[in-house]
Amino acid sequence: MKRFIFILMFIAALTFISDSAHAGRNSYEYTPFNGHTFQADDIEVNVDDGDITLFNEYTDDEVVINDDYELYVNGKLIETTPEQKEMVELFHTQVYKIIDGAIDIGIEGGKIGIAGAGLGLKAIVGVIKMLHPDYDEDDLERDMEREAGKLEAKAEKLEKRAEKLEELAEDAEDTFNDMLEEIPALKELDWS
Repeated sequence: MKRFIFILMFIAALTFISDSAHAGRNSYEYTPFNGHTFQADDIEVNVDDGDITLFNEYTDDEVVINDDYELYVNGKLIETTPEQKEMVELFHTQVYKIIDGAIDIGIEGGKIGIAGAGLGLKAIVGVIKMLHPDYDEDDLERDMEREAGKLEAKAEKLEKRAEKLEELAEDAEDTFNDMLEEIPALKELDWS
């Protein structure tokens, strides 16, 4: 009887997991790399075809950095010194690394989610194996813990990658703040 209740609870849990995974998969929509827009405080950031556009919704000022690392403020090309151009290039590179990293982390997170759903299928196989006298609840628990441990290790690695990405975002913010201080045309915007 104990085994029967355990099997029923396990199947109910698996049904919930598979329904959740199925619902999540249907509601997910892939967005291509170009055209990413996000909000950072009062600055809207749009990344599209190599250009990074920063728009201040309060002042209506726009800063664009293209893939040649040219800086435009409100449509006007700004001449930069070699040191300033280096900052502009660094910021451009950092933003694209952040986006690449975020996409990679999202893909890896999806893979871990799918593997989690696969763990549910392995559990079903394990429940069926429990019908054999050489495989019992302890064997199933051991197998599930081992598989769950593998997923947990992958999730921990992904979390460390996300922490590094957060550090990169902080570095990009510092670079942009340096640009605001060092490039007169940006300093005039008073975005700091």
